[in-house]
Amino acid sequence: MTALGKMMVIFVFLLSLVWAGLVINSWATRTNWKAEAEKQNKIAKDNYEGAKALAEQAKADRSASDAKLAALQANVDRLQLQNGEVREQYNKLYSTYENKLKIDRVSDKKVDELQNDIAQLLNQVKLQSDNLKTMETDLNSQIRVTEANRNQKDEAIRSANAEKQRADLLVARLQEVQDQLAQAKVGGKGNLRPAPPEGFRGTITAVSKEIVEISPGLNAGLKEGMLLNVVRKVGNKNYIGTILIGQQVDPNRAVGTWTAPFSVKKPTGDDFPKVGDEIVPMK
Repeated sequence: MTALGKMMVIFVFLLSLVWAGLVINSWATRTNWKAEAEKQNKIAKDNYEGAKALAEQAKADRSASDAKLAALQANVDRLQLQNGEVREQYNKLYSTYENKLKIDRVSDKKVDELQNDIAQLLNQVKLQSDNLKTMETDLNSQIRVTEANRNQKDEAIRSANAEKQRADLLVARLQEVQDQLAQAKVGGKGNLRPAPPEGFRGTITAVSKEIVEISPGLNAGLKEGMLLNVVRKVGNKNYIGTILIGQQVDPNRAVGTWTAPFSVKKPTGDDFPKVGDEIVPMK
């Protein structure tokens, strides 16, 4: 049933109600029928106008509904067209998926083969790791043995250096005695060299082959003919030889001749005196 039909039914229903009201009212009152009839007629007319307005509104609503229906139909047509396009895309994607699935099945076989290769490589790595740990254990053992041997070697070197130092001191003493003996043979004041001051300490300031310049000089009690030891506090070589002070003795410096220890046949490198070496009296 259309909206207009519904409105007409409502209109008829309303008229029926009005008519029923008129009949009931006429039966109930039985007086002043003309005034009451006019009143009821007016009410009916008002109801008719209202029904007519409702009918017009229903007609307008129907027009709006028809417009909405047309718009909905257009949307339905558009959606159906889109649905067709989507279905076509779906078919293409599904075909692509089927092809990709076939390729993936082939790839799965390759993946399985690669996984097997990886498992084999992992086993090889584990074996190599175990071998490496064994080698590290052996190497640590060898390192400990080497460290022990090195400690023994260092101790032996220290002992040898101590013995060499004692030997150098003995050689220096022998050099001093020989120098005194040579001086006694050629003559001299008391046939002995002048003794250096007690507690004398000097430093080499310049070296030119066997000619050595030291400081201080006369101000510290240094004189010509004094024989002094050269010592070095850095490194393994401690006794370097002797210096015989010559005629060039100033208040702040002196020049002497260096002689290597008897244990050094042919001096090389660190055997020679250097700037900074210490000069001390012979004991």
